Order: sequence, then C-alpha cells, then structure tokens
Amino acid sequence: MRNDFSRRQTLRLALFTELFFPSVGGCERRFLLLSKWLVSRGHSVDVYTVRHDERLKAEDDLYGIKIHRYTCGSNYVNAKHGTRSGSGVVNYALKTTAKVILDRHDINYFSEWPLLHALLSVPFSSPYVQEWCEIWTESIYYYEKLLSLFAKHNVATSEFTKSRLVRFFKVPESRVFVIPNPVESIPQGRVKKKYGRFIYTGRLVPHKHVDIIIRAFKIIRARFPEAELHIVGTGPLKDELKAISRGIEGVYIHGYLPDGELMMLLESSYAFLLPSEREGEGISAIEAMMARNVLLTADFPNNAAKDLVQGTGLVVKPTPEAFAEAMTKILSEEDEAKEMGERARSVAAKHDINVVGPMFERYLLSVIEQS
Repeated sequence: MRNDFSRRQTLRLALFTELFFPSVGGCERRFLLLSKWLVSRGHSVDVYTVRHDERLKAEDDLYGIKIHRYTCGSNYVNAKHGTRSGSGVVNYALKTTAKVILDRHDINYFSEWPLLHALLSVPFSSPYVQEWCEIWTESIYYYEKLLSLFAKHNVATSEFTKSRLVRFFKVPESRVFVIPNPVESIPQGRVKKKYGRFIYTGRLVPHKHVDIIIRAFKIIRARFPEAELHIVGTGPLKDELKAISRGIEGVYIHGYLPDGELMMLLESSYAFLLPSEREGEGISAIEAMMARNVLLTADFPNNAAKDLVQGTGLVVKPTPEAFAEAMTKILSEEDEAKEMGERARSVAAKHDINVVGPMFERYLLSVIEQS
C-alpha cells in the first residue's frame, strides 16, 4: 500500500460517516469542507454514508467527492427524538465493515458516530484514523472507551475534546492530533451590522436549549424595541419553539437557509447566541465569529465552545435571565462589542479552510509515513 502511494503521490481516502451533505449539521459541514479541500489538491475521497433520504442517489459525485450512500432501513434518524434506529446502525456498521474488507484505500477515516461502524471495522482497517468530536461521560461512555483502546491514530476536533480523551480514556497525548473545525472565509464589508440583531444557527434539538434564548429575548425586546432574534435551523423542536415565541415581536424562525442567505444574515447580525449543553467545538459559532459576531455561550461543563471566548464574548449561566443580562451588556456597550467582534474574527481566522485544509492533508500524509 505504501509503495503504491509512493508511486502515485496522491492520497486515496475512505471517509466513513453516518450523515453527510445535504444532511445539515456540524459534522456534515466539517467533512464536506475537508473533503473539498483534499479533492482540490488532487487527492481522491470516497465518502460512505447513510442514504437518509430516499430521494438521494445511491452513488453521487459532488465537487469531485465520490459519495456512496447505503440504504439502512427507513427512518435511520428519528426526527422527533434525534435518536438512531438500532437496526439501521447495525446495517450501516456491517456494510461499512464489508467495504473496508473488500476495498483498499490509503487511509480509512472514521467519524465518531455511530461508533459501531468503527468498532466492527477496526480489525480489518489499516491504517485507520478515528475522529472524536465529543466525549460523553455517561450513556455510551464504555463504548467510546473500548473504541479508544484500538485507535492508534486519533483526531480531536478541539483541544477540549483532546483533553477529555487523555483524561477519561488515558489515551497518550502523542496519539491525539487536533484538527479544528474549518470554515470558509467571509468577505468583509458587504453588509452593515444591524444594531440589536441576534442570531442562532444549528439544529433545533433538546440539548441545544434554544428555548432559553427565546425567553431571554422576550426580556430584551421590552428594553430594546428594535432588537431582533433570528433562529436558523431545522429539527424536532421547531413547532414547539414557534409556540414559545408566539406573541414575542421580533422573533424570526427561518428553518433551513441556503449558504448565501445565511452568510448575509450572519454578516448583518450583532451577536451569536449558543445556549448548547454540549459542543465538540461549535462550527456554527466559528462561522458566526468569522462574520464578526460577538459570541454568547452557555456555561455547561460539556460545552467546548466556551474555549472560543477569548475576549470575543461572554460565557453565561444557562438561564433566560443570565442571557438577557449578557445581551443587554452587548447592546449597551457598543464600542466594547465592536472590539469583541473584531477579536472574534481573528480567532475564527485560525479555522479558515485555507489554514485547516493543509493541516489535515499533512496529518494524513504523516499517518501513511508511519504505517
């Protein structure tokens, strides 16, 4: 395999991830940008994923990325609860293992979820890279710990996740490499900031606690009548959140927006609100920071987005009252908020795909050299 690679000098990567574009989510966005980067460099990327929508082609080509979608039963993702079909997970894991055995790539790269696909494939996969976006300390902890025992090459999406791998699973630091979430650069100055415009983008699921910011905004609207709250995303709680926001002027629940519209909205927004209980890093927050948004995020133990607050915003108790006070501070201290927004863009610039892409490429090539 290595001799073959030496002759080609181009990488053949197999990426195994349960959900991929056009599914909307942080992991989906991450893998799309990283795959596009590799293809632009002349490498080959095969993505093996779940055919979560029967309207999608089983075999597809997107930006030169070869996408192979497995049919794993109906309703692989339970839209109401955000859980996975047990039979669907087993089906995907078995098909993944068969693909690893039958096909040969320079590297087999596994996303963390749904875990079983990696656990079954490890004995047949070399070289093998395991990515970790978050570490749970309950529920599936022992499955994650078991997987960590097999993985020689580990990628964490943040220093926060790396530290938890080392602390909870005793993985040597030398075996964990951080590849942060990439974002695309946003041109500056296309749209003016609109005073009082707050935004959330992401899934509408229980652990994101979007209801907190709607209740906080009700307080804000009474103090600042020109304020707006824009919620962009889809998920099982959409109708419930609409009901909570009913009667509160200035709340806009958009659902899904195309990238172009979303970026224009981010550019015009003042601050990004992230009340999430857990984040591997928070790619939506980084995209907002690239557009010079102040970051207000919740002080939950498993929220890695707190590490992005480096003079770029505020870490807030996860209550409507605390978020309302933080939002009031941002609107009342405009000069400081502007400085925070500029620092936010500087922090986000470290995540630019033109920075992270080469880092990812170098890492993969180093794995081949070590194999």
